[in-house]
Amino acid sequence: MKFIFNIFLASLLAMSSLKAQNQMIKARGIDIQHYNLDLVVNDSTDVITGKMDVSVRFLKLSNKFELNLVSYDTLTGLGMEVTSVLQGEDSLEFAHRYDRLAIGTDIIFKDTIITYTINYKGIPKDGFIISKNKHGDRTFFGDNWPNRAHHWFPCIDH
Repeated sequence: MKFIFNIFLASLLAMSSLKAQNQMIKARGIDIQHYNLDLVVNDSTDVITGKMDVSVRFLKLSNKFELNLVSYDTLTGLGMEVTSVLQGEDSLEFAHRYDRLAIGTDIIFKDTIITYTINYKGIPKDGFIISKNKHGDRTFFGDNWPNRAHHWFPCIDH
């Protein structure tokens, strides 16, 4: 009986950890080829401004894709706000809710690689540490392990 209970408990724990991992967007239908991040930080505020160029290879016919990016929280003032998404010079429709950035495109065919530019700003909730060193100077440090990069730049983070 104890053996059966232990198996049940182990199964329950395994399912709960799988559910937690499913909250992140998996790279379904796309393969990220390259990220190029241009990040602006300053010494007077914790607000960062980012410009991410992301090259995406589509693995199937598609007209949208999603990236992980923590949404702006009006209660805490933390999180990121996307200001624009571009494909070349063209502005694209996007929706940024529930820590997901959904980007709409024209129909894209399988094996096509396209680069998108995502402009955003905000105060990172986690992953990008803004602090002071022992001399009182501001420091900036990226600590993305294991899946905290999406707190400060748009990516597939799992």
